[in-house]
Amino acid sequence: MLTVDQLAKKLGIEIAEPKDRKKKVASILKKMNTYLKYTNFNFSFVKGDHERWAYTVLFSFPRHTLHCFDEGQYAVVVKKFYKNLLGLYVEIAYPDTDMAVRRKKIKEVEEDAGLYKEFLLWANSPESVEKKKQIYISDFVAVFGRFPEGWAQEELESANGTEVAPAPEEFISPETDGAVNMDDPAV
Repeated sequence: MLTVDQLAKKLGIEIAEPKDRKKKVASILKKMNTYLKYTNFNFSFVKGDHERWAYTVLFSFPRHTLHCFDEGQYAVVVKKFYKNLLGLYVEIAYPDTDMAVRRKKIKEVEEDAGLYKEFLLWANSPESVEKKKQIYISDFVAVFGRFPEGWAQEELESANGTEVAPAPEEFISPETDGAVNMDDPAV
């Protein structure tokens, strides 16, 4: 639960009249919900402690929405994506090597700080972004059985590179040690 004032502050709403602020918050929440396919939510206004009017927002989430935030499944996606992204990096960095040599190179990259840093720089660069995006979508679909919210099947099938890839802007960062940015709404 959040108050209308708390939500207004988070949403950047600067309306002085409380009833108008409440209407604006409701309109934004309704609009947000129209863009969501898998992570919908319900909300209602209730009286909070020491409130004269119903200015507290109570959120509720359908079971299918809660399923979308299963941390165990996201951990599987992250691990799978990391493994496949590292494999792609080695394939690109060492193009004329067979699978046995690539497996050794993957271990080298994971164990050598300098090579690992090069991998992270590549992972966060726009280089091969379409392939990175395809790997992420494939891994997400393999685990969740659906496309990530806001990403369409055509994006997986297209490799023309003409569209700008949606968030996450950075697939892996040194700060998250291989994790996908979970604050990203597309994830």
